[in-house]
Amino acid sequence: LLRDLVAPDALCVVARGGRGGKGNVHYKNPVRQAPRIAQRGLPGQRVSLRLVYKMRADVGVIGSPNAGKSSLLARITAARPKIAAYPFTTRFPQPGVYFTEHENPITLVEIPSPAGGERDRFLKHAERASVLILMMDLSGVHEPGDLVKRLREIASRFSAYGSEFQAKITCLALNKRDLIRDTVLIERCVTRLREETGFPTIAISTHTGEGIATLLKIVTDACKRGGV
Repeated sequence: LLRDLVAPDALCVVARGGRGGKGNVHYKNPVRQAPRIAQRGLPGQRVSLRLVYKMRADVGVIGSPNAGKSSLLARITAARPKIAAYPFTTRFPQPGVYFTEHENPITLVEIPSPAGGERDRFLKHAERASVLILMMDLSGVHEPGDLVKRLREIASRFSAYGSEFQAKITCLALNKRDLIRDTVLIERCVTRLREETGFPTIAISTHTGEGIATLLKIVTDACKRGGV
């Protein structure tokens, strides 16, 4: 790594240009008014570079496919990502800005769900985030063990990628609680995942807005603690 350009206007010299030779003006004299000779310059350095672009955001929204990451972004920011009832709708990272009432604006980026292969490269855009929201889908869950299994699959993707995402996860958001009539099951899922991970876990609905205020309070407090 030559340089990680994270600050505005940051500069990095990756190759130095060659020293210039003397131009024809240096050979001008009273006798030779328009000399046609010049000195050749020295060649500069030549390098082969691989440039890696990573988005900067205060909060990264990651999680399982079709968990409602785009819906969350659309609800709390002015972003309008594509939303559909099938997985892997988001093809590229989607940014958005959440404007709080008394605090500085918080920049979020939705990361496409990892699924192996080329899609996992998008995880690099979560590396700069200070805070991560891990979202999972409550719909179709029959017992808390179903969510635990999905969580471990996601964790294995993160481990395979190689970055320490676990240290940045601030909370688990279990979305689509409006589709589950069994409130006891919801509470069991929340309790089980909280015990499994140790992270604050809340059930939310990006459709009705239930639990969103609590989620934003957790995220805002985490950003303030992180100096965002």
